Amino acid sequence: MIKDVVERNVDAEDEYISQTINTPLYLGLMGTMLGIIFGLFNLYFIQGSGQDIFDQGISSFLLSVAIAMIASFLGLLLTVINSVFGYKNAHKTIEKNKNDLYTLIQTELMPLINQSVSSSVSTLKDVLIKFNNDF
Repeated sequence: MIKDVVERNVDAEDEYISQTINTPLYLGLMGTMLGIIFGLFNLYFIQGSGQDIFDQGISSFLLSVAIAMIASFLGLLLTVINSVFGYKNAHKTIEKNKNDLYTLIQTELMPLINQSVSSSVSTLKDVLIKFNNDF
């Protein structure tokens, strides 16, 4: 029963973490889209004519795309770090702590509960024998 309670709580937290672990990736993709959109708007609003304006617009757009790719890369990097190092290490720690808890329950608490139950049954037996003799 205790194991079931522990497992349900750990599974609930694990589900929450699994759903939020990809957040940096999504933020990086959002940064990529914003960078490209910003670069396109910048191209649209460049005034003037000639090759210099065209070259300036393309340079500005390529800079925006480079910044967007950096945002995407950072999001992917942080997601990999979270998944590989953070989540897996936390999962190992949780499994170790669960096993330590179960060991503590089996070695420390269960013998006390068994003794308590055994002494309670023995007391009940004595009371029933006394009652039976008196009756």
